[in-house]
Amino acid sequence: MLPGKVFRPEDVLRILRKRVWLVLVPWALIAAGTAAVARKLPDTYISQALIQVVPPRVPGTIVPTTQPARLQERLKTIQQPILNRTRLEGLIRDLNLYQNEQSSGAIMQDVVDRMTSDIGVTPVGGESFIVSFAGRDRRQVQQVAERLAGFFIDESLKDGAQRAETNSDFVNTAVDDALRRLREVEERLKKYRLQ
Repeated sequence: MLPGKVFRPEDVLRILRKRVWLVLVPWALIAAGTAAVARKLPDTYISQALIQVVPPRVPGTIVPTTQPARLQERLKTIQQPILNRTRLEGLIRDLNLYQNEQSSGAIMQDVVDRMTSDIGVTPVGGESFIVSFAGRDRRQVQQVAERLAGFFIDESLKDGAQRAETNSDFVNTAVDDALRRLREVEERLKKYRLQ
C-alpha cells in the first residue's frame, strides 16, 4: 500500500480477483469440515405433547379453592409421583429404552437419571404446559412422550378427584352446619311462639 494512495472501487475489485483463492479456499475448507462433522453426529428426535389444564368450575365464593394458584407450583407437585424412579424404571423396561447403557453394565439409577435429563416439562402461556422427550429412536421417543403425557393427565385427574372429594366434604359440612343452625333457629322460634 502506497502512502497517500486512494483506492477506487475498481482497484479493490482487481485486488479481490487476483486473491480470490484467499477467500474461497478457507470458506471451502470450513464448509467441508462442518459437513463432515454434521454427518457423524447422531440424529436426535424430540417429541412433545401440549397439555391444557382446565381450571375448576366451582366458583371460589362457594367452595374455597384448594388448588395452588400457579401452574408451576401445581406442576411441581404432579411431577414428583410421575418422575419417580419406580415409574421411570418401569417405562424403561416396558419400552426397552437405553439399551446401550443397560448392556454396558450401567446401574439402573444412572439410566433413570439419564432419562430424567431427557424429559422436559415447560409451562406455556397461562393454563398449559408441554411435556417433551428427546432420544435417538423416533418411534420410542414418540411412545415415551405419549406415555408421559398420559401419566400427567392421569395424575391431574387423580388430583382433581381429590379436590372434588375435598370440595364435596366441605359442601356437606357446610350443609350440615346450616341445617344445625336452622334447627336451632326453629327451636328458638318454637319456644318464642309457645311463650
